[in-house]
Amino acid sequence: MHNESTFKRTNRLGAFVCFKAADEGGEFLLVDGLKMIQDLDQGVLQRLYDRGVRFSNAELPFFDFLRNAGPLRPVLQPLFKAIAQAGVGAKIDMELELRWDENDEDGLRLLAFSPTQSPVNRHPITGKPAWFCNVHSHSRFLRDQRDGKLPETSGASKLNRTNMYFGDLGEIPEADLAAIDKATFD
Repeated sequence: MHNESTFKRTNRLGAFVCFKAADEGGEFLLVDGLKMIQDLDQGVLQRLYDRGVRFSNAELPFFDFLRNAGPLRPVLQPLFKAIAQAGVGAKIDMELELRWDENDEDGLRLLAFSPTQSPVNRHPITGKPAWFCNVHSHSRFLRDQRDGKLPETSGASKLNRTNMYFGDLGEIPEADLAAIDKATFD
């Protein structure tokens, strides 16, 4: 289900490699894209299709110190965002939009968002629609349900925190995420 941004371009071939066997578990989830759209609650599928989806594929948590910058904060935030955008753009070959986010649990950070995309693509040969969205992998709610809440960590290890949103960055309701989880494992 690692197929984000394939609406635009994708590799012809991909592989996931394990360099050290897991002490326990280690399973890799594969999903039949046609079966997924057949099994998913059609109201959920329609909402996702109508609104599109976006995922935040990285969290840059290094900026919480700006919360205490007083009157300099409005001046420093655009500067740090521009520097981060240049650094991310040089390192990652994807269209990413950086947006500020702040809450009590995570502090002030920049989130890197993918462009809005459809959760359903057409197969390049058959033309049949297929689920092409890894909400299950990127949703913070589903990940916390599956793996437990991530323990508090230092800044750099939070880089891979991801989350899923509707294309307009509205929150996907937990009930819809639970329906996706159910269809994923059916």
